[in-house]
Parts: sequence; structure tokens; C-alpha cells
Amino acid sequence: MLLSILKQQMDFLESQMAERCGMKLYKSANGFTQEEIYAYAGAKDCVATLTLSQESARVYGETLTVAFVYYQKERIALEKDKTALNDISNVKAIELLGS
Repeated sequence: MLLSILKQQMDFLESQMAERCGMKLYKSANGFTQEEIYAYAGAKDCVATLTLSQESARVYGETLTVAFVYYQKERIALEKDKTALNDISNVKAIELLGS
């Protein structure tokens, strides 16, 4: 129980720190859908810093800073139906910084 409370406090403080720097913090234990990625960063061509799982971190490093890439037809499809790409498991991204 105490560990859970501490984790909640850490998440809250991390979120506050990000907000003060003009950023938003999104977390998911199971990854994100294409819909979520597009809403959080892709639609406005925002830069995103990803913290990777242990398996991916061995290949790419612990964190990656990327910009997600969408072709015009994908953007049109997502604007019509936000779930249009959810059945595709991979996203396209340009690596800007890696650790």
C-alpha cells in the first residue's frame, strides 16, 4: 500500500515538472494505440521522448526522442476515423536523439 502511494506521488510530481516545462507526460504499461500516438504527438508533429521496455532498450537505448511520420493519406484517414490505423502494430518515426 505504501509503495502504491509513493508511486502515485512520483507520477504526480513528474507530471507537474513536465507541465512546468510546457510538456505533457503520458504513460502506459501496455503501449499506446495508433489513435493515442496520433492524438498525443502525431497530429501536431510534436517531438516525443519514449522510454523503452528492457527488451527494446537493449537494441535502441533506454530513451529515444522522435518525431512520428504520417503520409498525407494516413492523416486524412485518421482525421476521418481516429481508429483507422489501430490494426497496424508499427509506427513510423524519425529518431532525433537517442541515449
